[in-house]
Amino acid sequence: SEGVDAPQSTKQIQSARYRHNSRRNKNEHLSANVADEVLAVVGMVSHDDYVQNVMITKKGVMIVLYCEEQIMDLKSALKCQSMLAIDKTYNLGKWFVSSFTYKSVKVEVKETRENPIMVGPILLHDDSSFKTYHNFFSIVKSVIGSDQNIDELGMIIGEDLILGSENYCHQT
Repeated sequence: SEGVDAPQSTKQIQSARYRHNSRRNKNEHLSANVADEVLAVVGMVSHDDYVQNVMITKKGVMIVLYCEEQIMDLKSALKCQSMLAIDKTYNLGKWFVSSFTYKSVKVEVKETRENPIMVGPILLHDDSSFKTYHNFFSIVKSVIGSDQNIDELGMIIGEDLILGSENYCHQT
C-alpha cells in the first residue's frame, strides 16, 4: 500500500511539496499571536511618526495614533470654537477603533463652503472600559493643551462624547 500512496510523477512530487509548504506557512502564520503583534507595534513607537503611545494593562491593549500635522490642525480648529467629537467603530476585526473628529478651519469645500470633517487622533483598543477612554482622552488633552494658547479643555459627556474649548463649554 506504500507504493500506491507515493507520488508517481514529478508533477505529483511538486504538488505534494507545494501542499506541505502551504500547510507549514499557514501554521507559522497562526503561531503569530497577539503578543507578537503588540510587540511589533511597541517597536514602531520609536521610529514611526504615527504610532505615539502603546499601553498594555491587565484588561487589554491600547494604541494611540496621530501625527503632528493632525494635532496642529486640531489646535487651530479648537481655537476657532470647533467641536471635537469621538466616534467608536465596533469590532473592526479583533480590535475596536475610536477616533476623534473635528471640522478643519483651514480647509473649505468649494461647493458647500463648509469646513470638512477631519479625523483626529485614533485609538486602537481591545477593551472599551471607562479607564481606556480616560487614558486616551488624557493623552490627547495633554498633547493639545501643551500649547500655551489653549489653557483648558472642557469635556461634556452625555449621549455623545464631546471635547471642546472652554469657551464652547460655557456657550452650551
